[in-house]
Parts: sequence; C-alpha cells; structure tokens
Amino acid sequence: MDFQYSLYIIIFFLGIVALISIYFLLVNKRTPGFRIGLMLATAWETIINSIRDLIIVLDNENRMLYLNPSAGDIFKYKDKDFIGKSITDVLSDYYDYLNDNDVESPELKTNITIKNKDENKYYNMIISPIIYRRKKLIGKVIVLRDITKQTQINESLDFRIKFEGLITTLSTKFIKLLPDEIDNGINYTLKEVGEFSGSDKSYIYLFSDNGSMVKKTYEWCAEGIKSRIKKMEEINVEKISWFLKKLESFEPVCIQDVSKLGPEAKKEKEFLKSQRIKSFIAIPIICGGAITGFLGFESIKVKKIWTKNDITLLKLLGEILANAMEHKEAEKEIRYLSLKDKLTGLYNRAYFEEEIKRLNTKRQLPLSIIMGDVNGLKIINDTFGPREGDKLLKKIARIIKSCCREEDIIARWGGDEFSILLPKTMEDDAEEILNRIRDSCFKTGDQKIPVSLSLGTSTKKVNDHDIRMTVKEAEDWMYRRKLLERNSISSSIISSLERTLQEKSYETEEHALRLKDMSLVLGQSLKLTENKLNELILLSALHDIGKIAIPDDILKKKGKLTRKEWGVVKKHPEIGFNITASSPQLVPIADAVLSHHEWWDGTGYPRGLRGEDIPLVSRIISIVDSYDVMTHDRVYRRAISKEKAMEELERFAGIQFDPNLVNIFLQILR
Repeated sequence: MDFQYSLYIIIFFLGIVALISIYFLLVNKRTPGFRIGLMLATAWETIINSIRDLIIVLDNENRMLYLNPSAGDIFKYKDKDFIGKSITDVLSDYYDYLNDNDVESPELKTNITIKNKDENKYYNMIISPIIYRRKKLIGKVIVLRDITKQTQINESLDFRIKFEGLITTLSTKFIKLLPDEIDNGINYTLKEVGEFSGSDKSYIYLFSDNGSMVKKTYEWCAEGIKSRIKKMEEINVEKISWFLKKLESFEPVCIQDVSKLGPEAKKEKEFLKSQRIKSFIAIPIICGGAITGFLGFESIKVKKIWTKNDITLLKLLGEILANAMEHKEAEKEIRYLSLKDKLTGLYNRAYFEEEIKRLNTKRQLPLSIIMGDVNGLKIINDTFGPREGDKLLKKIARIIKSCCREEDIIARWGGDEFSILLPKTMEDDAEEILNRIRDSCFKTGDQKIPVSLSLGTSTKKVNDHDIRMTVKEAEDWMYRRKLLERNSISSSIISSLERTLQEKSYETEEHALRLKDMSLVLGQSLKLTENKLNELILLSALHDIGKIAIPDDILKKKGKLTRKEWGVVKKHPEIGFNITASSPQLVPIADAVLSHHEWWDGTGYPRGLRGEDIPLVSRIISIVDSYDVMTHDRVYRRAISKEKAMEELERFAGIQFDPNLVNIFLQILR
C-alpha cells in the first residue's frame, strides 16, 4: 500500500464532506446549518478514529494542534493536553529530519525509531506542508505508520545472513591455523561473535581431568565489562548441576531471563544473579562423543533474546571450536611425545641434545652436566617384573626433579640413564646437586631394593671447549663411580633380596644360617676350594630367591596346591637364575640356583638333569635343605625327629639325592 495512504484518505473524505455540505446548501435549503456542521464533525471523527496510523497536525511554529487517538495512545496524551505544545515533546529529534522551513519545502519521507519502555518501535514518517492559497506555509501534517514487525523481520534476516557469513569466515580461518595459533584464533572468534551478537561476555569453560570442576580457559569481555577469569577460573560442578545435566543431553541451555529461573535451578539462579547476569546461553562443546566443556555468552546490561536461528548457528560455532581444540590437543600430544619420555614425564634424549645446542653459548657458562645410571634395574625387572622397574624409574625421576632447580633441564637419556643440564652452574654447585640426589636416593626406604643411582658430573668453563667432551667426561665419571660402588651396591642388593625372600616365604634367617653351617661342613669334608665354599654360602641364602616373584596366595597357601599353582611354583628356579645372572657378584651361583631342584634320577625340574650333570653345590644344598626343613616346624606341618629325617634321606638316596653325598652327610650327623 502506498506510503501516503493515510494522508490521501484524509483529503478524500474531507472532499466528500465538502460535497455533501454543498449539496445540502444548494439542493436542500431547508436543512439547518448546525445540522450540516454536526454531520461534518461526526464524519471527520469517524474517519480519523478508523485510521491506525499516527496523525499529528502542526501550526507554522511546529506546535501541535491535533493528535488522532492512535497518536494520543502512543504519546500518552488524553483529551487536548497536547494543544500548543512543541512537536519535540513527542519527537525529540524532529528538527533533525527537516530540510527547510520555507513555503517551498517539499514533502519529507523517512524512517524513525521511537523508544517505548524497554523496546523500540519503528515507523515510516511523512511530513507534508499545509500551503494556504498556494503561497503561504501555515502548518504541517505528520503521518506515522508502524513498521516494527516488518523491520524486525528484515533485521532478523539481515542478522542471520551476516551471522552465517561470519561463521563461514571463522570456520575457513580455523582450517588454515597452525596448532600454535589456535589459542589466538579462539580468542579472536569469541571477540568477533561476542561483538556481533551484542553480548557483554563470551567464554569457554572446560572440565577438569577428574570432572569435578569446570575451568574457564578463554574469555572475551565487552568494553566496560570487568573480566573475572582470575577470580572465577574454576567452578565446582555441584554449583551448576542442573545446568550441566541439561548440557549433557548435548543441547544448548538458553536462559532469556535469569530472574525467571524455577526452583529446580535455585543454585544456578543464585550464582548467575551474583554475577549480575540477566540473560545467558551455553552451547555444549563435544569432543570424541563426550561433553568436554561449554561455550557461553552473557548479557549483563540488558536482557537478550536468542532466536532459534541464532542458537543453530552457535551450535555450529561450538562444533568448529571443538574441532579446533581437538586438533590442538592432538598436536600437543604429538609434540609432547616427541619431546618427553612417556614413562617419567621428563624430557627425552632428542630434546636434551637440542637444548645442549641452544644453551652451548658463552652467556650460559659455566655449563655443567650430570649423568646418572640406575643400579640394579635389570635385577628388579627380572625379579619383580618390568612394572616394578618402571616404578623405580619414576621414583628416581621425582627425586631428581625435587633436587634440581626450575631452569635445569632433566632428561631420561636412555633405558636406565638420566642426564641433567645445568646452565650458569659452577662445578662445586653441580657437585652439591649431585650429592643431594644421592642422599635422597639413599634415604628412600620404601622400595624392595635400595634406590641407587651412580652419578658423574663435568663442567664446561670456557667457550672453546667441545660440549660433547663435557658430556663424555660426565659419563666417564659416572662409570668410574659405578665401578667403585659396585661391591657395596651388589652387597646391598643381595641383602635386600634376602630380606624380601624371608618376608615372602617361610624361610627364616636362622634357616639360612643352619644351611650355611651344614653345607660348609659337608663341603669342607669334600675338600672343596675356597671359591666353591663361598658359592655354598651364597647358595644357602639365595637358592630359593626366585620365590620372590611367586604370588603370596600361592606361596603361603596352607592346603594342597592345585596343578596350576604347582606349575607356578616350579618356575622359581628359572626366575632365580635370571635374578642371579643379572648381578656380577651372583653370576657364579646362577647355574646352581637353576639346578637345586634337579633329582639324581633325572625326574627333577626344570631341565631334568641326571646324576653328576647336576652342579655339585646344588646337590649339597638339596640334601641339607631337605634335612633342615624336615627337622624344624613349618606352618603347614610339624617337625620330625633327627632319626626319621635321616631315614628319609637314606630312602631317597639314588632317587632324589646324590647317594655318596648322603652317606657322607649322615656320617657327619652321626
């Protein structure tokens, strides 16, 4: 419909009224004049009241002479209170729309906005001059047509088109971003979308590893809005349980008016109101099929309405950000794996060597290096399994970190080796750190064997010195110290193995001492060499060392073992062999440990050796161990007399035991 419709309607009906008046004056002269006037007034009122547009009539001084009822309702005027008042009382920016005030001033057409309570109303406005006798301007007629609904539709459509364009642009940018640029990309996105949507704040919260907290990791604030990222860095999930339950369904949570939240969201309502938030929307961030956090937008200054189209686009944005963060985490993990040792969390050798190159400058001198090698790791792996060995490596890594400074570079150099790079560190200071590490290892008493680390250090003092030589010197000192400490380390490990065996099995220290005494007497009667006698001493204590790796529920079972359980127990000679073969000090008895359950007739285990193929010291230990076990109480049976035990040895001579050795041992006992 034409914009001037209302004005033309007025003019048309005024013309009709004029014709009617002429008719009654000329044709029906009997009609009284006052009745014609009444008819005109009634017709005018009917016409004006039927028009929904706002009509304002002004005099030449822009004072209001007339408002139709529609205008009166909008501008809150009743009766004729408006008469004589300036047009600026209802249209404060009226003069901004005018071009001229002269007679020749043309009609003015424009769009205006009128604020009404908390909302804006939009109008098409036409201002037409009233010209007297085609010469003199005597007033103006203003017609305002409400176009709010159409404007909102247009604005919504325009907003959506622009929003879609923004999302597309941001998505394209993220594809091109490198992992190191993703954080900046996310912050930029929060700013762009926050500003575009008219939000006061936008941010991303992510769940902590255990899921008990949500942590704000990114935030953008509009001008004049104070950031709370430091004060509100973490929120306990119990404070927003209703809210998170909604998000877990993978659907957005849209709160147009926080004050209208129901009792089921009491905690959330109190929390949001404490932050002066009027409206709020959260979009779940879903990575790998699980919710990992949410994208949030706040309106603090005014209440904000989010349309379905807005929410759809924000969900798309959430997916874009989730993909970006997944990409970032994947790249971070790849980079972490490339720089760090997965087991200990320390740097790996490749990173350490890169840092040596970077810090090998005059400015970092003196540059000290400490090298360390774990003692007894192979024994631990063979005895208790790789898991216990891994625990030891992690323990040592923690000890080293606790003894070093933040700026020091600590790395796992190899399987059982560690390296420490100490920039701007004098030789004496490096030695002090080395001693701290050694003392901390010595004081650690919660391991089954001592936590021991052989250490060496070297310092580059002048720029011309080759850094590779400094590394080699540190390694050389480490190996020298390892050789010097070898006997004490081995003795310590052996003592620890003995204690562990006594704790796990029925073997006591007294049993080991009795075996040592009896085997030495038998060995001396056979005129064995000193080396063989020393082997007997070690074998007396460690022949059953393989039982360390046997589960307690089998080893200490009071009833009869099942076939499967017996199969596990029969593995202990092989385990014992692996343990003793791992220690230079125990290598001489490794074969004897493996063979101490072999029988003279070849029916023993694990290899089914027969007769003199069985090592001599194994045959000796087999006899004295059986005798001592029979003559002393055990949890699972009572001891028998010396005589009965001797009878048993005689009965199994030539079957289980070497018959010649049994005869000699019985003579000693008699």
